[in-house]
Amino acid sequence: GKSYRQVILEEANNAKEKTDQAEKELKNSQKRKDAALAEFNSIDSQINDTELEITTLETQIEQTKADIILKEEELVQAEADYASYEELFLNRARVMYESSEIKYLEILFSATDFSDFLTKLDMISQIVQYDRSILTKLEETKKKIETAKKDLEDILARQEENMKNLEEKKVSLDAVLEEKRLLLKAAEKDVENYKAIF
Repeated sequence: GKSYRQVILEEANNAKEKTDQAEKELKNSQKRKDAALAEFNSIDSQINDTELEITTLETQIEQTKADIILKEEELVQAEADYASYEELFLNRARVMYESSEIKYLEILFSATDFSDFLTKLDMISQIVQYDRSILTKLEETKKKIETAKKDLEDILARQEENMKNLEEKKVSLDAVLEEKRLLLKAAEKDVENYKAIF
């Protein structure tokens, strides 16, 4: 049989092996805990970044909406300007045609000679030309505003699409974070358990 000394030595060896094993397990569990913490922090930081992006985008969306409202007001103004000038133009044309003082024909026939006739004809066509050019300018202004408004609406649509994506990303990151939190908790518990052995 084994001598008492051998038994004691074997038990001492076993105990040492168990202690070594436990120390190794403790180190491993510590490593797992550190890794779990690093993962948790990484996801947490991604969430913070995403929240910042969302806040920034919210501000941009508000600004774009405000710009669109401004363009709508400009458009209303441009349409009003066009309508009132058009009315003025039509009234003036009617007056020029109808009023007994300035019937086109009367103006022209009151010409003293052919060069006077051409001067008066030129004057009448200049008035018409002037009105036309103003109406054209007003029409162009209106078109520019409409284009600018359309561009802003396109930008808004893209921003809102981005916002949807960011919000979805945040939801999935929150879910991952919860997972990592549970893993971290389990890893911390392991470390506590191995520490309790010593």
